[in-house]
Amino acid sequence: MAIQGPMTWIDRALKKIADGTMNISSDAFHMVLLNSSQAISATFVGSSGDARYADLTGELSTANGYTNGGLSLTGLSLTRVAVNTVSFTSTAAQWTLTSSITFKYVAIVDWTTANKDILGFCDMDTGGGSISPSTGLFAINPDAANGWLYWTQ
Repeated sequence: MAIQGPMTWIDRALKKIADGTMNISSDAFHMVLLNSSQAISATFVGSSGDARYADLTGELSTANGYTNGGLSLTGLSLTRVAVNTVSFTSTAAQWTLTSSITFKYVAIVDWTTANKDILGFCDMDTGGGSISPSTGLFAINPDAANGWLYWTQ
């Protein structure tokens, strides 16, 4: 399954990239799944005021093939795709589910930074609901043209 809505940058992440706290060309990133109880937006800062993994209150529990903390994204790349456009992407995120799970958002978290800073998120059901993949291999694919996140200068 491809991401459904646009992947949205967390405003704090952009500041952390600019000040060098986050290095999207060399840090390790995880994808985590969040249920509909999670309030998240581009301006999300959470209770820490700093948009950290610990601020996520709606992450799925370890069950049915999902492990709390998400999974490590592999094949990371930061690529210039046009004159003033850069794309951040990886290979697909894949889980082997033993039973159905239900979630609304995916979030990408910088697992290298001390505070595990949140980079961005996507609403997987822009119609307002959640999605419930069932047993078997479940993959979330980055956008073929733009990756997980991109920016144009």
